[in-house]
Amino acid sequence: MQLQLRKSLTTVIALSLLAQSTVGNYINFADSLRPEESNEDIYDSDFGDTNLIADYPFVLPSTKLEKNKEWMNVTMSQGLHLLMRGQSYELKCEAAGKPAPEIYWIRGVEIKKQVNKLRHSTRTYYSCNRQEPDMAKVESKYIINCASDTNAGPIHCVAISGRFVEIKSAIIKIDGSSLREGSCNIQQSPIITKFRPTLLSVQGSTIILPCDAWGNPRPQIFWQIRGDTGATDLENDSRIKLLKDGGLLIKSLQWNDLGEYICIANSSLGEDRAMTFVYPLQSSIQ
Repeated sequence: MQLQLRKSLTTVIALSLLAQSTVGNYINFADSLRPEESNEDIYDSDFGDTNLIADYPFVLPSTKLEKNKEWMNVTMSQGLHLLMRGQSYELKCEAAGKPAPEIYWIRGVEIKKQVNKLRHSTRTYYSCNRQEPDMAKVESKYIINCASDTNAGPIHCVAISGRFVEIKSAIIKIDGSSLREGSCNIQQSPIITKFRPTLLSVQGSTIILPCDAWGNPRPQIFWQIRGDTGATDLENDSRIKLLKDGGLLIKSLQWNDLGEYICIANSSLGEDRAMTFVYPLQSSIQ
């Protein structure tokens, strides 16, 4: 009984958080839609000078858009980030949407070309994944360890969800007058750099819960599930597999898979944890 109450309460919270992100998304992106004219890549505008701080929202062309069927909302702390030489720093980017969005970090030149490559690979994945797309939120961190002049310049968070692509940008500037000699630590405790706080997917589908981690020494990743008696290791199940990159694969999603999955990144210097709430949905396809 306690487990059912916990799951019910967590479900309400998760759905509420995702619902808050849906308001206004159709309105924000509908104005960017244009009739489908060709298979070429189409953008609202070119990227221009990548040293400028700006958002670049655009959407792939489509002849049909059903309100609230597909949406995406992206947040990141933009603007100028002034760092001292030798400082450690994190940039955080979040995206919620349907289909489940992916986040990538890019730097350097030919930004448009890099985005095109990411978009095509992501679109290929979702086009063959399932008829009913997931709805999810993803959080990602860009880690700067021991800041130096090589870290200076623009950094872009690229979020991709179906035909939606949005970029949030920041500028890293290194304060050369604020030296911190000997402040860089070669060894660093684990930091989870990407995970999904919430994932809603249709029963019977195959899902992957990402868990990327950074640290030195390299952290080991394992998963637990939280029940009414606390967090426990996952039971031996042929449907569930730990991937080499730390992600957790669940085949043939079932209602009994509902719950909180905890990714743990562990090393001799400590650990970091992140929780993903999985909600199996009933299919709307008869």
